[in-house]
Amino acid sequence: WTRQLSQKGNSKTTNSTRKPTRAILPMSRSDDDVEHTAVDDSRRLTRYYILALSAVALLSIAGQFFVQSRLIDQLGDSKLVNMAGRQRMLSQRIVKCALVLQTETSAELREARRAELQSSLQQWRRSHDELSGGSADGGHREGDSPATAEHFAQLERTFTAMSSAAERIVAGERVRALVDIP
Repeated sequence: WTRQLSQKGNSKTTNSTRKPTRAILPMSRSDDDVEHTAVDDSRRLTRYYILALSAVALLSIAGQFFVQSRLIDQLGDSKLVNMAGRQRMLSQRIVKCALVLQTETSAELREARRAELQSSLQQWRRSHDELSGGSADGGHREGDSPATAEHFAQLERTFTAMSSAAERIVAGERVRALVDIP
């Protein structure tokens, strides 16, 4: 693309009517070709710029979906932790009510404790079913590991024993031990 003035154009003659002629090197292009090449280069760079911005936008959107899915998973985990804490509180309330029922002499207070025990027992069972996956045979949720399923299976015996003992207390029976685990 280099253009040089020919020797004739640089001569020492002062003839002003004579225009210097240009010699074009064999590898050079015409002015039209140079303009088209510049336009093509500009368009190509614009396409690259748009592609790069699109890639950044796509990666940002994909990253946002990933982050949102992790947040949803953590929200589910926090609900499980809260439910497990509620189970602990309900089991303590059941034991407290059962002990008070065994020692209370006032019929009115015994009925209030019996109603509280029955209500707590129903909530405790419902929460246990939700935690263990909701199946009647103590199945587990799909995402749980085999170790978690095993823990729920072991817990089921204790839960059943405590639940039946609390039912007997609600029915008015005297129970020597709330939980008799083999």
